[in-house]
Amino acid sequence: MNRPQSTSDDWLPCEPGTLQQIADQQRRKRRIATTRRIALPVAVLGLLVAVGMNIGSRSASEHKHHGGLSCAEFAAHIEAFAKHQVDPGLAAKMLQHADDCPRCQQKLHALQSGTAQRDAVTTPSWSSPLRQAIPGSADMLAVADRR
Repeated sequence: MNRPQSTSDDWLPCEPGTLQQIADQQRRKRRIATTRRIALPVAVLGLLVAVGMNIGSRSASEHKHHGGLSCAEFAAHIEAFAKHQVDPGLAAKMLQHADDCPRCQQKLHALQSGTAQRDAVTTPSWSSPLRQAIPGSADMLAVADRR
């Protein structure tokens, strides 16, 4: 603080445009920092939306009707289909469903080859009126059967 002030004789004048160049560099750095600060949350949000849509499409695909049949309807008729005891219209729908749905196709091949083992989860002892009274119970059984 108490130092004597030096004269500015050792300073040289700037070349034309030097101060403008320094100001441009500072603006560019500030703009890049702002972009990074905004881009990271936007990218994370976009990723979360994409993952959410992917998960949503998976759960929606479980209830798709391939060939005009849901997986629950396919599961309800699979044994009769394997024994060739369904009408031709239903058989065509079931073939189309099996072609479009890999899980049901796997079940059908396992049943036809005789290696399928049915457990108590897939054949509940509920009475038919009770099964009809619970909405979506057939879909739940088909999903449980697929696991």
